[in-house]
Amino acid sequence: MADPRQGSAAYPPHHELRTDRMVIALSLLTQATYTLDDESLSEQLGLSRVVTLLRERLPDNTAPAKLAGWQTQRLTLHIETHLHDTIRAADLAAIVRLSVGHFTHAFKMTFGETPCHYVHRLRIQRAQTLMQRRELPLAEIALACGFCDQPHFTRLFRRVTGISPSEWRRRFGNGPVQPPASTPPASAVCDALFP
Repeated sequence: MADPRQGSAAYPPHHELRTDRMVIALSLLTQATYTLDDESLSEQLGLSRVVTLLRERLPDNTAPAKLAGWQTQRLTLHIETHLHDTIRAADLAAIVRLSVGHFTHAFKMTFGETPCHYVHRLRIQRAQTLMQRRELPLAEIALACGFCDQPHFTRLFRRVTGISPSEWRRRFGNGPVQPPASTPPASAVCDALFP
């Protein structure tokens, strides 16, 4: 007969169950802290203190590192709606009520890339969509997607896709509209249509 103190494959040892429960409690308390109104400062401070004490008791490798679902939703919505604006990590961290250091780590654990790379990738994707649908000049597309100027856009576009925006447009987009070789004067067109 197996020794009950050894544990079994079906039941993890007691300290693992305790750690798992502490991680769940920490996650729930952290989310509760963020959902309190600004007026309830004393409750926020109390919950923050409990979270800090709980984190101190957990081993470093068990602390939750990913963003919560509500944080992910807020971030993706904000980034997508403000892609043409300047997006700073400090602003994103404030949206999800985290310090910048904690935010950048949690963002990378959640999305698999840094906030900067994520924003650049989304801007490049939006630029590709605009290059396929419209015949806008690349400089206008660059500004519409939040890049400083066309050279900055070209540099990042080449880094992400491996080719320049103009080459990408020739291969996958409609390409620039070619003006006719010679345009007759408007009076000649009117005379031809209405003799």
